[in-house]
Amino acid sequence: MEEENKVAFKPPATAKNKPSGERGWYWIVMMVVLVLVGAGVWYFWNQNRTNDVVTSKTQDKTTTGTASVKEDWVVGSEILKSNTTSTDGKSFEAGSIAIDSAKEDNYFASVPDLIKTPDGKIRMYYVSGGQAIGSALSVDNGKTWIRESGYRLEDSAVDPDVSYKDGRWVMYYSVLDPAKNALYKATSTDGLKWENETKLFDATTGGAIVDPDVIEITPTDYVMFLGQSSNGGSTGGEQINLYSAELTQSIF
Repeated sequence: MEEENKVAFKPPATAKNKPSGERGWYWIVMMVVLVLVGAGVWYFWNQNRTNDVVTSKTQDKTTTGTASVKEDWVVGSEILKSNTTSTDGKSFEAGSIAIDSAKEDNYFASVPDLIKTPDGKIRMYYVSGGQAIGSALSVDNGKTWIRESGYRLEDSAVDPDVSYKDGRWVMYYSVLDPAKNALYKATSTDGLKWENETKLFDATTGGAIVDPDVIEITPTDYVMFLGQSSNGGSTGGEQINLYSAELTQSIF
């Protein structure tokens, strides 16, 4: 009886006749094919998503492909998503607290922007209390900071980006008030009192627009990086993506 049972449980013919080494290579090849197909599908889906045509109406003129905006800023397509990660941002070490937000900033001090002043000090502009822009000054190369009294801008002004040249100061910033959410520009002669607050442009995505950051390429060519979302009002909703805008004239 024991010999009969052994004969009854025969393995499938394919498993018996196919060497185990060949079966291993078969599954490896299948996995590689599936990975390549998946990568191809993801690539084409992402290309179609990021190359969506942006249509914007500015000063009663509609443009397709890129959105033309006031002061000749031209907003391009999405270039980076907020969930992009890195395992090495060139290693930063945590230091001491620069601004104690519990004292004068209603427990909120964030989004710093630093600039060297004409007399060699460092001024930090930052979001104060979540709805204004404050500043602090350092005379020891950023080791310690003294908060400057008052606010540089109020009324939901946030995310400052400040530049200085030849006695002229310019600040780009966002306003979080849902009724006024857009990017703005202000000017100053001393870096403390700001005026000529001018609206530059609204979001080109139908959602929020925040966090402008401007870099000079040449004296007449500038690139601005900014955050935009497709929903969520002035706070950005679930996802804020990174965009760029270009200007072919001086920001000053």
